[in-house]
Amino acid sequence: MGPLDRAISPLLRTQARPVSAAADQAVTLPPDLGALFPGGTARRGTVVHIAPASPDTSGVTSLAMALLAAVMATGGWGAIVGFPDTGVAAIADAGVDLDRLVFVPEPGARWAEVTAIALAGMTVVLTRPPAHVPPRIGRRLAAVARDQRSVLVVAGLQRWPEPPDVRLVVRSATWIGLGDGHGHLSARHCTVVAEGRRAAARPVETTLWLPGRGSHPVPDDEDGPARAR
Repeated sequence: MGPLDRAISPLLRTQARPVSAAADQAVTLPPDLGALFPGGTARRGTVVHIAPASPDTSGVTSLAMALLAAVMATGGWGAIVGFPDTGVAAIADAGVDLDRLVFVPEPGARWAEVTAIALAGMTVVLTRPPAHVPPRIGRRLAAVARDQRSVLVVAGLQRWPEPPDVRLVVRSATWIGLGDGHGHLSARHCTVVAEGRRAAARPVETTLWLPGRGSHPVPDDEDGPARAR
């Protein structure tokens, strides 16, 4: 066990909470995010991949933080691994409960090991991998998430080596709040397409405000509910 393991593992043991059996295998999401998931729930033991439609598409981190906050809002504990450019204030603004969060902004080359350690103690883990992830690492993390009944949220890559249970693709994102030379950025309007395996095989498209009122995403009233493609 290295220094990083000795630093993180006791913290996870202190903050983690046991996962009960059948009743807690699915986390009910708010209607806006739930529209992107089968049955409106994030299943424990699954992998969610959040990707940009193109390298210059923004909104991935905002959507990932919103999903993390929504899962943690049910009473779960969470971890964020590999977001050195995201400050604590921004995480809090996304609605994440900092009192139940483990934050490792710069795991370095050991991001996969740190992510696996976090999965062993958290309800949900948000991780941003390096540019290339070998298939064996993808399979290993998916297996750990499945065994530990945790939700693994992978953000930032256009491709993930293993087919995720749910893949959310941010097609477009537009900031609002700036007027004619004045004002400040207050929310981001995102178009998201969801697809995946089994019950998530049929693509669904919806629009979200991130963050929305009360630091949580809200649906776009003009576009209506999510629609199948």
